[in-house]
Amino acid sequence: MNKTKMRIILFLLVIAVISSGYGLYWLLYGRFHIEVIDAYVTGNQNQITSQVRGIIRKLNIEETQKVERGEVLAEVDDSDYRIALAEAEAALASAVREYQNLYYSVIESERVAAADRSNYRNIEVTYQRDSKAYSKGLISRQQLDDSKNSYTVAKAALDQSEASLDSARTKIMGTDLYSYPPIQKAVEGYKKAYLNLKRTVIYAPISGTLAKKSIYIGQQIEVNQNIAALIDLEQIWVTANIKETEMENVEIGNYVDLVSDFNGKTYKGYVQGISPGSGSALSLLPAQNATGNWIKIVQRVPVRIQIEKKSLEENGPMPLGTSITATVNVKKKSDTVNPYAVEVSDFYTLDEKEVEEKIQSIISANVFRKEG
Repeated sequence: MNKTKMRIILFLLVIAVISSGYGLYWLLYGRFHIEVIDAYVTGNQNQITSQVRGIIRKLNIEETQKVERGEVLAEVDDSDYRIALAEAEAALASAVREYQNLYYSVIESERVAAADRSNYRNIEVTYQRDSKAYSKGLISRQQLDDSKNSYTVAKAALDQSEASLDSARTKIMGTDLYSYPPIQKAVEGYKKAYLNLKRTVIYAPISGTLAKKSIYIGQQIEVNQNIAALIDLEQIWVTANIKETEMENVEIGNYVDLVSDFNGKTYKGYVQGISPGSGSALSLLPAQNATGNWIKIVQRVPVRIQIEKKSLEENGPMPLGTSITATVNVKKKSDTVNPYAVEVSDFYTLDEKEVEEKIQSIISANVFRKEG
């Protein structure tokens, strides 16, 4: 056998071995594993915004600083908001006194109407008696005219006092101190002023690391202006864009190996969610397939991979945007698939108990009390 034939046979043997090796690799491993080399770390970038307008008078933060939940990040000058709260308190006190005045005006109108009613009845009896006396010639015409004038005046006074009583009753009809509309409006105004004053202090809603700080001491900020981003590196996940042709067997819970380009360590995770659309469909300018010049290309579907908490604690956090090589095992599922986390921030909610105590104190201080 000459050298040429030997080389051909050797080449064919190498091809056969490689093909067999690849066949075994695909049969035993490759068909159950999907590798994505351009996955990346992502997470929530919590945008901290101002709830009120004003000048930054105190700043406690810098880029890359770690903060704890509830820590004060910055303070807005609260002079205007303290004044607004004082004005709201005065408005509430004025509304309470207004109601009290109306309440006692009803009582006073009832007293006046009762007196005028009694006076009218007495004068009416006198007038009727004088009319009979005049018809019998017992009194003069002048005396009858005087009696009639007194009757007319008493009737007019009674009509006026009863009208005043009806007017006073109408103003507070069907209400009490707490349902009187001006008082209700003043109470809501006080709550709003109280909450705005509270919002001059800006808290960290979660624990994390600060980035993109955009405010400085003495700066004028507006409502809803971004002041920084807060990132919790303990609550991160991986986004892997998998080819649509490889998505057939990908399911929630599939086990995933994650190798970080940032630190070279291997993390464990699982598929937590699959996007309802491809990357191009959810982009700012999605592809229009009906234009007639569309070229078919393989689409990629974003898949959310949750990093297991224990693995993250052992290997340490990774910055957002760093590259990951993700290998999805479509044959194996994780035993620790957790639901999506629910987060709550209550730093800017109104403390109803505290503010109600303050409102009650203002009302009590302005309610009239009769002596003795």
